Amino acid sequence: MSSISSIGTTSFAASAGMAAREGKRLEGLQALRGLAALLVVLLHTAQMAGLFEGSNLLHVAISRASTMGYFGVDIFFVLSGVVISILLRRNEKQPEAPGAFLLRRAAKLLPTFWVTVGLMVLLPTAPIADNSLGQFVAQPLTLILLVRQEALPVGWTLVYEAHFYIVAALALCFGARAEKAMLGWIVLQMLLVGLAAGGLLPKLTFFGPLSLELCAGLLIGRMAPRLPLRSPGFVALAVLGWMLAAALTLPIYGLVEEEWRRLLLCGMPAMLLVYAVLSLDAAGWQPPKVALWLGEISYSLYMWHIVVLMALGSVMMGWLSVTSTPLLYWGMGLALSILVARAAYQFIEAPPTRLANRLTRSQPVGAGGRTPH
Repeated sequence: MSSISSIGTTSFAASAGMAAREGKRLEGLQALRGLAALLVVLLHTAQMAGLFEGSNLLHVAISRASTMGYFGVDIFFVLSGVVISILLRRNEKQPEAPGAFLLRRAAKLLPTFWVTVGLMVLLPTAPIADNSLGQFVAQPLTLILLVRQEALPVGWTLVYEAHFYIVAALALCFGARAEKAMLGWIVLQMLLVGLAAGGLLPKLTFFGPLSLELCAGLLIGRMAPRLPLRSPGFVALAVLGWMLAAALTLPIYGLVEEEWRRLLLCGMPAMLLVYAVLSLDAAGWQPPKVALWLGEISYSLYMWHIVVLMALGSVMMGWLSVTSTPLLYWGMGLALSILVARAAYQFIEAPPTRLANRLTRSQPVGAGGRTPH
């Protein structure tokens, strides 16, 4: 099972020129995050459903269309860059301590990560996963997201997020010049990625080409308030249509395994889509409430859906194998993933986030503990 998405871990607040008043959340980006998370769940559910017999044309069509979920990770990386750009711009008027910033990010990411990884250790081994405790003993830095772990297949992108937040915290040390410091880091990051690609640096996760999508998000977050797109709704629909067409016609799974190809195939459309949605926010677009709700729980949905799908697959294969079909699994997996994510958000994700906000006597970028991934 391939890991698809990274959910940014801060929410969206409007920057100057992008909202009617300071502090308004960019609801279009929140909705986009909800959509991307849902696409990821659809992809993995369809992949797991393929293990059951009784596939028909409807399931084949759903499975093919669901490969659009491969664009999720790229969308979320770009979104994370945009969010940090907004936070650093706000830092010019409301300085934030680097330690407080990291504490809130850790409170958002780690509790949910620890619980879901712990459950994966107890479940049957997922494809391309290593559920043994030995990997954590041998490399304890995996538990704080500084090194990639293998127990939870979707968790690899959190390493990018963690390193990115460390860089942002260092930029906050420059106070009102934090945004300029972060823009300077883009040049350094491009150099590091190039050196790693040429074999002159170790090929560490954060030196990979996908880190450039975070850089692109920083630039988009700075440029979009000044240069919004014309006809952003048309651009957004055109990009989504292209993504669906690519999912239906291209062997995306094989193409995205190589990061440079993925950067071109998935990263470039993701950048354009995020730019278009930012422009829609500037125009006052009001997305559907259900999309905002999915954006609210998107980090929990991202982290929990593999656990739910693995547990459901074990139950259906063991107890309901006679009556189980791909479409039955697909429907149950999708519904249960959303229900569990909603409960996990309320009882596992949100409480430590609220506590961290109180301890730092500050509000997150946005409200209500929303994540961005």
